[in-house]
This record gives sequence, C-alpha cells and structure tokens, in this order.
Amino acid sequence: MKQLIFSAKTVEAAVEKAAAELSVSVDALKYEVVSEGKKGLFSSKDAEIRVLTSDKKKRVETFLKEVIENFPLNDVNVEVEADDECVSINITGEEASYLIGRRGDTLNALQYLCGLIVNNGEEKYSRVSLNINAYREKREKTLEALAKRLANQAIRTGKSVTLEPMAPYERRIIHSTVQKIEHVESSSIGTEPNRRVVITSDGTGRKRHDSRRDNNRRGRKFEDRRKEDNSESLIKDDFLTSSSTIEGLKKEKEIRDAQLPLYTKIEL
Repeated sequence: MKQLIFSAKTVEAAVEKAAAELSVSVDALKYEVVSEGKKGLFSSKDAEIRVLTSDKKKRVETFLKEVIENFPLNDVNVEVEADDECVSINITGEEASYLIGRRGDTLNALQYLCGLIVNNGEEKYSRVSLNINAYREKREKTLEALAKRLANQAIRTGKSVTLEPMAPYERRIIHSTVQKIEHVESSSIGTEPNRRVVITSDGTGRKRHDSRRDNNRRGRKFEDRRKEDNSESLIKDDFLTSSSTIEGLKKEKEIRDAQLPLYTKIEL
C-alpha cells in the first residue's frame, strides 16, 4: 500500500485536502498524523498526515457514485476491475445513457476525469477504460460502416473526403478500416481537439468503376434493341387482329401470307 503525504496549516485542513485530491469522503479517508504542526512567533511548520490508501478501484468507484447521485440517475450500476496496468469501468442501467452525451463527448470527458483520479499520486501509470451500456462497441461498428461508405465514395468520385473532428480512439478505428480497402488511404490533419481524418483515393479504383459503367451502358442498349424488336412484333400481331369482320380477317390473312413467313396460324 502506497503512503501519500499531505500537509496544511492544521491537521483538519490536511485531511480535507487529501480527501479532495483523492476524491473520497473525509470519513472514508484512512490516515495517520505525522506532525500536528507548530506555530511560533518567528517560525511555523505545517501539519502533515500520511494517507494509508492507494486503492484505485475504491477511489474511482466513490467518484462515479457521487457523479451519479448528483445528476441524479436511478438504477445505475458501476462495476470496476483494476490491476497494475489497467482500470476497466462498466456502467449499466436504463438511465446510464444520459452519461454518454452527443457522440460520446460526456463519456470521454468522464473517462478523462477517472484517469486523473486513478493516477493521482501514483508512481505507475494505469490506463483507464470507461464504457456505458456497450456504447464503445456500438460506436465502433458505426464508425467502421462510415469508413467503408466514405472510402467507396472517394473511389467512385476520385475526390478526398474529410470527416468531422473525432477523438483519437475513433480516428484509429477509421484508419484501421480504411487500411483494409484497396485503392484508398487515410491521414489525419489539424490539431486537437479538431483533428480530422481525410480519406483519399489513389485514382486507380475509379477506372475500374468506369469500365463497369460502360458494360452497364452496353447492356442497357441491348435491352432497348430487344424491346424495339418486341414492340414491332406486337404491332404486327395487333394489325392481324384489328378487324372485327370475317372479310377483314381474310384480307389481313392474304397480306400476311404474301409478305410474312408462315410462322403464325390464325383460326377463322
């Protein structure tokens, strides 16, 4: 257990300072008094306490519970798993989605604050991962689909596509997806927090698309010619059956026999 030293003019002030920095309540803080301080006419010495806790899991759980209570949110569960390298936080519940924010902005800000609390006063840095109602997985699928659609757009038009500003982990998802697609590449431009991903076509994929379009045009022309042939045969058939009298049918049959091959038989 790591020992943290806090000092202030009085012991009470040192305790309040430690509780604030560690995001725990004063009653929950475990400490021992190193020095009660000294006040004198010519010199003075601050009081010092030694905090006997380095429980990352407990600190972050206390912080998140206070956040949830201050919203307030009902039926929200907080689960924290911690080791020497990583602290994983999972928040679930119907009202927990209010902590996600627009496109995860609130979630990312909350994760950043949890990282400060977990690593405050620690010699070894721990990575913090926060997820709410499986939002990370859903967002990843959405970004992958977006990257594929915009990559195909860049290939089809031959023009670069610039996305909106994204968090670093979201940009990594876009880059990873684009790397798997031929004839297109991605890069990042700008500075945080307005750094964006740009998807660019190398130009070779557009030619392939044009050849497919030419084939489709040829196919449509063939289909149009076939429709014309069918329309001509329909006109001829309509002509042969246009009269309603026996005399008319006989005359039409004579014309057909003289000008057309005998491939149709009409019963009179």
